[in-house]
Amino acid sequence: MLAGLAYGQERVNYLAVNGTLVGAAGPYYFIAQGDRRDAFAKARPLANAMRLRVTMDVEAKSLRFSDGTTTAVFETTGSVARGLAMRTGALTVNGRPVSSPMAIVVGGVAYVAITPLVAAFGGVSPWNAVNHVITIETDDHVPHRPSTPRTGARPADTGGTGAPLAKISRSLPAGGPTLAHATSGQQVVVLDPGHGGMDPGASSRWVVEKAVVLKVALKVARILRGHHVKVIMTRDNDTFITLAKRSSFETPRRNLFVSIHANAAPDASAHGIETWVFGKPLKSSYIDLAIRENGTGAQGRALTAQARQLAAGLTGQILQQTQLSLSLTLARDVQDQLVAVTGAVDRGVRKNWFYVLRTARIPSILVELGFVSNPVEGRELATASYQQRLADGLAAGILKFLNGDAILAHR
Repeated sequence: MLAGLAYGQERVNYLAVNGTLVGAAGPYYFIAQGDRRDAFAKARPLANAMRLRVTMDVEAKSLRFSDGTTTAVFETTGSVARGLAMRTGALTVNGRPVSSPMAIVVGGVAYVAITPLVAAFGGVSPWNAVNHVITIETDDHVPHRPSTPRTGARPADTGGTGAPLAKISRSLPAGGPTLAHATSGQQVVVLDPGHGGMDPGASSRWVVEKAVVLKVALKVARILRGHHVKVIMTRDNDTFITLAKRSSFETPRRNLFVSIHANAAPDASAHGIETWVFGKPLKSSYIDLAIRENGTGAQGRALTAQARQLAAGLTGQILQQTQLSLSLTLARDVQDQLVAVTGAVDRGVRKNWFYVLRTARIPSILVELGFVSNPVEGRELATASYQQRLADGLAAGILKFLNGDAILAHR
């Protein structure tokens, strides 16, 4: 799975160096690499916070950090996929090859893996899961340990949950951001029941899309709130909300966005659950669904064209690649749980030009709960018991992502 630098979690993830919060919300981005978890930071702000000199050699394709005694040199690349691969020699510390990802340079901005860099200079970088902070402590601040000659990278600290909140906050400048103000630790989920009001969505003799998705969304909201997750609804009654207004909810002030829909097809035998992320569809037939969910008719075609144009312009950009990576993880978690709970046919995770997902800055998915046009599934979608099963599956997938697959700091 292709991963990149994620700005989908800007609000809830923070960086503290020797007790001082670095910036109000960063300046780093989480990534997932294979079966490992790690975090990347913008090179220059991280170097400044650690009191290191940093220089980039464009011709040599290298990024050099130094404190006068130790020199750590990363190879650089503009390829996200290549840069994320762990490789011995991608980093050298005082000439010694170390296993690390490369530094990734996009648009003239360099990003570097936090753990290998901190370890190279004798520090530790544990993850404080409670407060969503990477708590870097440089060599001269690591408690109960004498300074060590820095001839190579040290293993990352793997114990505990990181520095306590009081320790992180103690040296913040007066009048500056405090960690308590920076994050409450509460996760925020946006639920978007599709259609509404004058827009019924897909309809059949058994069920109307706008009604069933609202009922399921309200049930999901109750479950999530029972797990202390804050839920924001784009609508909680039979109201029409424009797609532009819906997409405005997808900001870094929230953790993730789930748009909930029901499907329909000319072929009444079509049935099953599918989950979508924003991206180029693999089949041209998918575009018809995008047009329908984007408003049908001329409006749907126009908004689909806009979304398609945006997708083309974003190709290869590092932050968008990560947003897609996180959205795919969320989509798989939700899809797996929905299928497991309902026993419905698994139609998989797919990409499409859905307008509501086009500018998302958080992990965002669109779920099709089933086909209202299918005589079996349509009847099931109309029942409270099946709606509850769908809600259970949706909530389980969201919680799995929030409590496991969204923890992206390497320990």
